[in-house]
Amino acid sequence: MSAQCPQCGATNQPSARFCNQCSTALTQSCPSCRQSHPITARFCNSCGASLTGLLSPAGASQGAQMTGLLTPNAQIGGRYLVVRRLGQGGMGAVYLVSDQRLAGKQYALKEMSDQAIADPVERQAALEAFQQEAAMLAALNHANLPQVTDYFTDGGNQYLVMEFVQGQTLEKKLEVTRGPLPEPIVRRYAEQLCDVLVYLHGQHPPIIFRDLKPANIMVLPGDKQIKLIDFGIARHFKPGKRKDTQAMGTPGYAAPEQYGKGQSDARTDIYAFGATLHHAITGRDPSTEPFKFPSVRSYNSIASASFEQIVGRAVMLDPGDRWQSARDLQNALFGQSPGAAPTLVTSLPATMPVYAPRVATQAALPPAQLPAPSAPPVRQPPPMMAPAPYAPQFMSMPPGLVGSTFASYGKRVGAFVIDTVLCYVLIMILVGIAAAFAAGGSSSGGGIFLLAALAASWLYFLWPTARSGQTLGKKMVKIKVVDENGYAPGWGRSFMRYVIGFGLENLLMYIMIGLLGWLWPLWDANKQAWHDKIGG
Repeated sequence: MSAQCPQCGATNQPSARFCNQCSTALTQSCPSCRQSHPITARFCNSCGASLTGLLSPAGASQGAQMTGLLTPNAQIGGRYLVVRRLGQGGMGAVYLVSDQRLAGKQYALKEMSDQAIADPVERQAALEAFQQEAAMLAALNHANLPQVTDYFTDGGNQYLVMEFVQGQTLEKKLEVTRGPLPEPIVRRYAEQLCDVLVYLHGQHPPIIFRDLKPANIMVLPGDKQIKLIDFGIARHFKPGKRKDTQAMGTPGYAAPEQYGKGQSDARTDIYAFGATLHHAITGRDPSTEPFKFPSVRSYNSIASASFEQIVGRAVMLDPGDRWQSARDLQNALFGQSPGAAPTLVTSLPATMPVYAPRVATQAALPPAQLPAPSAPPVRQPPPMMAPAPYAPQFMSMPPGLVGSTFASYGKRVGAFVIDTVLCYVLIMILVGIAAAFAAGGSSSGGGIFLLAALAASWLYFLWPTARSGQTLGKKMVKIKVVDENGYAPGWGRSFMRYVIGFGLENLLMYIMIGLLGWLWPLWDANKQAWHDKIGG
């Protein structure tokens, strides 16, 4: 029996959970026993509990419904007529609607439902996030932010009405371009992003966006103006809070402190800003290798050195090493860099103290009428500024290293012994095969297997380490080799580790042992080296 989509009427496999045409959910869970049921079911056949259910493909839902189900010409909120659906996400949908009270003026309508969230705590958090976005956006007024005009609840779902921003996301633009954008265009985007970050961080309390990325940047027609969209996880900065309650953001653009090791602040947005600029100027998607940002000019040779340095500082792992404010970043990109020599001005403010030597202009007077010489003025030293209190900066740990510790020497030696034994067993098997070939008169076959034995000894260590960081021995003692971000080291580093590193270590070890054997007569009563003793 096939499953029919209640939204578009498409036919799907009986076991399908989502429509293969419009992605609408085809199943629902019982709120009491969690048994899965078709979306059209009204009651649970296990415990009899009432289900949300849809009466028919065109029917209305009872209670809270999922998102993305509004059809063209449907009316919502008593005044908005749905034109079409613009997009669908995991927890929400966006529609183009026309306001019937304002002569059909078009807006973007954002819809959210919490039906898919089983955990009541998570459901409440999602609702609060949506309400937070509405409250924050309604109070903001900036040329690079969409204006919120209305907020309401209808049928158990939450709705946010905002300015309809036409254009193309920067993410889509980068997908079409398939390479770096020209630096003047990237700088134009950066100038507006800096301006809006200065505005957001200047609110009281500051607003931290926390999800700055190309998908949340809309490029308006004409490629002159951008708007920052989707404030779904933005929050007010709380100075007394030590860390965020949960990880938020998009891998590749999210700063290390967003993974639960610190509180996100203005520098978190600066990191995402730098990751976004790096993506735009290089064409390299940072989500492929989070926390790794190769030099800009290794991907875009015509990019300026100054732009490369500014972006590089923005994506430092330690928040203390980044630009400390959006204003500093703005000055570095488009104005005077912090700490640079001051620009000369033609006039000084009246309140600024000016020190200049006094020139004597006394007229010639008889000696008796000359005034008594005055004592020279006492120079007051400039006021000393109190030193700033020492505040150590702690390096944020990449998510791949969270919960990890350095392996003990005993475990490392144990893993090496196990791997050595297993590797020698493998080699002896291959050498035995080579000997069999040699005994059969095939010297070439024996040579091939001897070479294979040598290659196998390297591949035994090289291949599993590059892919997972664990050989069989390391897996048995529960340790692994990782890079600075907690991930498997890859082929290049594994090759350097085993072929170069181990090779040199073994060579030096053999040299030292051999040298000790040759120098043994210096301590031996019979003045014999090791080869003399072995030979009798």
